[in-house]
Amino acid sequence: MRSSLFARSRLGRLLAPVLGACLVLGAGFSSAHPATAAPLPTAPAAALATPKAPLPSAVALAAPKALLPTAVAPGGPVTKAPDQAYHPATAAIDADLSAGKLSLDDALLYKLLLLRSQAGLPRAYRPTVSLHDGTPIVMDITASLAKASPTVQQYIQYWLASPDARKKLAAPTLTGVRGPAADAARSLLGGIGALAELTYTTPAGHFAVHYYNSGTDTSTLAYAQELGGYFEQSWSYYSGHGYSLPSSPFKVYVKDLGTGLYGVAYSGGIFSDPYIEVNKNFAWAPPNNDPAGTAKGAMKVTAAHEFFHQVQYATLSGPSRAGESWWLESTATFMEDEVFDYVNDYYNYLPTFYSNTNRSLDTIGGGYETVLINKLLKESYNGGNADVVKDVMNGIGLFTSAEESMNAVLTGKGANMKDGFQRFALWNLMTGSRAGGGYYAEAAQYPTFSNFQGNYTLGPANAAHRNITANVPKLAAHYFRITPEAAQTVGKSMTVEVQRASDAGLATVVVRRPSGATEVTPVTFGADNKGKVKVNKFKASNVTEVVLVMSNGDLSNSQSFTWSASLDKPLDLVFLIDTTGSMWDDIANVQAATASIVDTLDHNSEDWRVAVAQYKDFPVYPYGEPSDFPYQAALAFSNNKAGIVAAVNTLSASGGWDWPEAVYSGLMGAITTQGLGAWRPDAHKAIIMMGDAGPHDPEPFTGNTLFSVVAAALSAGVGVSSTPATPAAKTPDVGIMGTNNGAHIYSIVIGWDSDAYNYFSQLSHQTEGEVFRALNASEVVAAILNAIGSASDGASEPPSCEPGAKLTWAAPLFPPDPYHLRLADSLDIKFGYGDCGRFIRDESVMVLIQDQATMNDPDAYPVVAWVYGHDIAIDDGARQYSVRFDPSRYGLAAGTTLHISVYFGERLAGQALVVTE
Repeated sequence: MRSSLFARSRLGRLLAPVLGACLVLGAGFSSAHPATAAPLPTAPAAALATPKAPLPSAVALAAPKALLPTAVAPGGPVTKAPDQAYHPATAAIDADLSAGKLSLDDALLYKLLLLRSQAGLPRAYRPTVSLHDGTPIVMDITASLAKASPTVQQYIQYWLASPDARKKLAAPTLTGVRGPAADAARSLLGGIGALAELTYTTPAGHFAVHYYNSGTDTSTLAYAQELGGYFEQSWSYYSGHGYSLPSSPFKVYVKDLGTGLYGVAYSGGIFSDPYIEVNKNFAWAPPNNDPAGTAKGAMKVTAAHEFFHQVQYATLSGPSRAGESWWLESTATFMEDEVFDYVNDYYNYLPTFYSNTNRSLDTIGGGYETVLINKLLKESYNGGNADVVKDVMNGIGLFTSAEESMNAVLTGKGANMKDGFQRFALWNLMTGSRAGGGYYAEAAQYPTFSNFQGNYTLGPANAAHRNITANVPKLAAHYFRITPEAAQTVGKSMTVEVQRASDAGLATVVVRRPSGATEVTPVTFGADNKGKVKVNKFKASNVTEVVLVMSNGDLSNSQSFTWSASLDKPLDLVFLIDTTGSMWDDIANVQAATASIVDTLDHNSEDWRVAVAQYKDFPVYPYGEPSDFPYQAALAFSNNKAGIVAAVNTLSASGGWDWPEAVYSGLMGAITTQGLGAWRPDAHKAIIMMGDAGPHDPEPFTGNTLFSVVAAALSAGVGVSSTPATPAAKTPDVGIMGTNNGAHIYSIVIGWDSDAYNYFSQLSHQTEGEVFRALNASEVVAAILNAIGSASDGASEPPSCEPGAKLTWAAPLFPPDPYHLRLADSLDIKFGYGDCGRFIRDESVMVLIQDQATMNDPDAYPVVAWVYGHDIAIDDGARQYSVRFDPSRYGLAAGTTLHISVYFGERLAGQALVVTE
């Protein structure tokens, strides 16, 4: 995607000042080679530090190029515009041009000397690094040529023409052009001379290889024949795969291009047809894997690479070519490996790519370094067929960038650029020592990834790292590495939480174990763009590393993320089970699965304890039988698996007379840990309660009510009495409950009893637990496992939650306070959830409407209506829930005062109203 709407328009591309100049798109090759990719040796640091330049976009051609840095530190700002022609060797010239110390004519002539005669340059403009690839300089010259004086234009056009074309033209002069730059450029005159040009035409007739038998370009017939053979192999491959090819015989010139430059592909201009120049000598080439030797391998990939540029020229229009320079180089590098797979010269570019994965794909070096995006398309999305590159090229046009075309191709394969780039970011991590099946075919030969934007440890010294921000550029990825501290010897679970700005950003958590096993978990984001992943048994002997990969597959915009990582609290869990007679089959199923249930706990963390308790009912008529009891401990807190299994096996179903049970007494015993030991102060305190009947409310003999049990749970672990005084019977006022550091109740309702579900829901929601339903005994174990998962999630540090979730009302509700509502009208109850939306699940939201006059009467049933689960409408755009209440449905009398309460996530809000005529 271009950097502005203008750049994406037909006008923006066609107005680029390329008129009167030969459009030259070329491919040179960096001599840098990887530091770690076997079997290549380590490259000099200087070689690795010099990025190759991308070619200019059509819009970038319209203005003189500003001074750009010669290196960009990983994670630092990228000041180079996408696809702008740039080479470190031109930095000093560009600086003086921008400062007004050079005219455009002078700057262009000095850049021409960079390509043709560096000895003529002033010392300040002589390159301090190898050119590697002179094509960006040629493109830079071409981009601004239309703005030069006519004399300079003609002079430079002549020197960009092919050698045999220049022989047929009168050598231009710089008549009337004064100054040091013109004086130095005049030294180029006479450079053609009368050298005899020899031609070898390949037997198939597709190439005419021109070479010389004297002068600096001296070569041999054998060299021309060998080079011609490699070009013919390239022709055969591209022709066989249905690519558009240029006319033949195509001209190739063997030239002395100096150390570090492989070749250049010219698209032709007003003085010559397209042609290619190839270096006469590759003795200096960086290592490759060609069994015939490095030099021959370099010749082969040069032929395939440069000729693919001619394929590109035959397919794409001039403005499209000018605007897609990174992709042109990326695909040409990819295709050289398709034609000559065993050479693997592209390994030389990977260290630069792996040092810049945090930058936009179209701004890394000259494009060669991004070859792996095409490897991904071929190997992951096209079944190993390289023709996917042709599909992308055929989609590029004046209005469609390479990135947009790539997105369209992926869409046709059931994906998109967002998904593809997430996979690309993951594959780029899984290389070198991390390589394994399912990623790049040659991943083990690539550098081991190390370009982390942050390295963090978790353990006794650092239990959490919070609110770390990352701004990921378009088509880029950020990587954060989290490892256990050496002192982290207890296998706690660890949670990674991520918030993104929009759905263009995706995240993946990769866990590597000492055994070599790798666990890859994409982060599932909710409607609030938040998600989290739990890592089990996070300790030094069990986790090698956790890597959070943030990818941005947006074609235009950067993406912001905020993430946190924290060790979870220890988990203290009480299994509280209704053991009355109706529970016989439920208990039997739990006993059969207890061992696997405990294994699930142990899989997540070693820092857990389980206690077991039961409840029936009061041992007096009409509540229960003489053998009943309201609460009984079966096992104190323990992490002994055999002991837990044995304790659960002692439970038996019996008793119970009426339908409600001593639920509140059972909970009070669990909350105050009677006979169970004590809660650990730093633990997440969880009670998994399962039963098929609701409570007595209020409870006989104890006076326990829903609200007194909730109050005890919220204060668990701080010395609460087992039978606290019942508070004034009122629903909490409008506001927030806050974070519960006490006991959290995770309820499992067995069967269809609506009263049981309603009471269990309130107990769970008001203590920030969760309610689960098992319709019969066969679903009980699954519900327990889900409850364990939720309780384990609750052990992670709670996220921040913005305050102020208030009820709002839609007409016809009217004042005074309390609000009034006519019997004949309906009321729309609305309430927002803000940043707490991460806690919202299908059945975790509830609206309770109570008759306030009977809320204090123990013999009355004050509940008028419950609304929960799927009956509550969700508007994610407005971050709001809504419920409709029709008072006429419930036979209410005028003057009835109702209290409406809303329970969800961490919030509890309420409001009174009066029903009138």
